Amino acid sequence: MIYLIGVAIVVVVIGGIVVLASGDRYSGMSDKEFEEEAKRGSRIGGGLLELQKILGGPRHVEYLQKRDKHVEAERSESGDQPGSAGSKE
Repeated sequence: MIYLIGVAIVVVVIGGIVVLASGDRYSGMSDKEFEEEAKRGSRIGGGLLELQKILGGPRHVEYLQKRDKHVEAERSESGDQPGSAGSKE
């Protein structure tokens, strides 16, 4: 077990050295190449963000609605009308 941990540490250190020695991936690009790369990356990121909104949106809204109902139910006292939130005047 200790041997595996040692090997993992050595691999991480060597990987870190390689990444640091390789330099910045944008350093060899011209301005035009950099702009093309940035546009391509922003289109991919925008597409993934929209996909996340489409797939994850309704579930998140449903969760928030259930949470609000649960909090309201906890705050109400026995015999209160729904929606009164336990306020007595």
